[in-house]
Amino acid sequence: MVGDNNTVDMQSSFASNSDYVLNLVGSGNSIDLDFGQTISSEYTDLDYNIIGGTNTFTTVVDSDGSTQNISIDGDSNIYNITQNGFGSSLEGHMITINSVGSFNNVNLLQETTLEKSTIDLVLNGSNQVVNITQSD
Repeated sequence: MVGDNNTVDMQSSFASNSDYVLNLVGSGNSIDLDFGQTISSEYTDLDYNIIGGTNTFTTVVDSDGSTQNISIDGDSNIYNITQNGFGSSLEGHMITINSVGSFNNVNLLQETTLEKSTIDLVLNGSNQVVNITQSD
């Protein structure tokens, strides 16, 4: 997707073993992704490649073994990411974020049951706000 001020709202159930790639170039966009809603989408794999600022991302994945890889280049982005579910597949949940830019706001909630989960967060820039909650 190329452009500014777009809205993406995607909901998915019964999406086991799904692999999504979101390439976005632009600013002022709103992205809302909800996977697993009423039925878990095990092994969900989400990859984001974003260039632009003032974008808002809200992602909720109710999945066993969710993986998210996020690459963001831009200022003043807000991303709210929730991963929950058993996490028993693939040895738990994994989130990797590489962000270049300032004034970004990162909110991560990662919940699993009886398995380890991993967050790999690299932020390059100033004035970052980061909130991480990880529980078993």
